Amino acid sequence: MGVDIALRYQLHKTIFADANINYAYARSIEDAKGENYIPLAPDLTSTGGLSYQNIKGWNASLRYRYIKNRSANEDYSITAKGYFVTDAAVSYSKTRFTIGAAVENLLNTEWNEAQFATESRLRNEADPVTELHYTPGNPFFLKLKLAINF
Repeated sequence: MGVDIALRYQLHKTIFADANINYAYARSIEDAKGENYIPLAPDLTSTGGLSYQNIKGWNASLRYRYIKNRSANEDYSITAKGYFVTDAAVSYSKTRFTIGAAVENLLNTEWNEAQFATESRLRNEADPVTELHYTPGNPFFLKLKLAINF
């Protein structure tokens, strides 16, 4: 069960704002309360930003993506960490080419991209351990772009 909201607004003839907000109450109906979380199902996510576009070929954007902390297992004893990451881009286009730059993770936020509750046991451990394993998200990164259109 959930709600999705999409908002778009033209602030000026060349400046646009948008946001997508998604809320979900994700629970298993077959399990007992408190043990019915759906692992990694987010309650709240959002994306959006500001964009600039003009007829002379210049484009720019400042974008964000957000995901709230969420349960990594059925009883919420392990938390998958949420994040707020910001990206920026600027480009110039003509008929035959586009040149630009994009910055991923503009604020150099530390975040976890892939996250899983994983059970493991070392040879000398009597009982297995369940804990969060993750892939770290990309740090600040600058990409340059050159495209030839034909």
